[in-house]
Amino acid sequence: MTERELLELLLEKVTGMDTKITNIETEQQSMKKDLRGLKDDLQGVKDEQKSMRVELQGVKDGQQSMTVELQNVKSQLDENTQLTRAIYDRQEVADAKFEALSMDVNELHGKAAYNSEKIDSVAEDQKSTNEILGEHEVSIRTLRRRAV
Repeated sequence: MTERELLELLLEKVTGMDTKITNIETEQQSMKKDLRGLKDDLQGVKDEQKSMRVELQGVKDGQQSMTVELQNVKSQLDENTQLTRAIYDRQEVADAKFEALSMDVNELHGKAAYNSEKIDSVAEDQKSTNEILGEHEVSIRTLRRRAV
């Protein structure tokens, strides 16, 4: 092999290596570009994740607020239930008193009717007594006139 052949072979090899290096550099640049795209995508995912965390915190705050409000509603409901039970108990007492009062009124009506009958009977007896007294008075006067 001559020097020229060696040089041509060397040139061929260097040219092949140069082409391969250029291809590798091109691929490396393409990979760097892809890596930048991945980094941008990753940053987008991180930003979205951060946004979701903020939203999730808002949801948690809203849930906590609703929990407090629900506790207030439950407390009010318990108070209303106690008031309703107290009103119900008082209504039962009032109903019992009303029933007793109604029975007393019915008893008084019965006694008033009985007394009214008795008064009517006494009035009738009084009339009879007045008639009898009147007849006796007449008889006494008649006897007084005769005796003289």
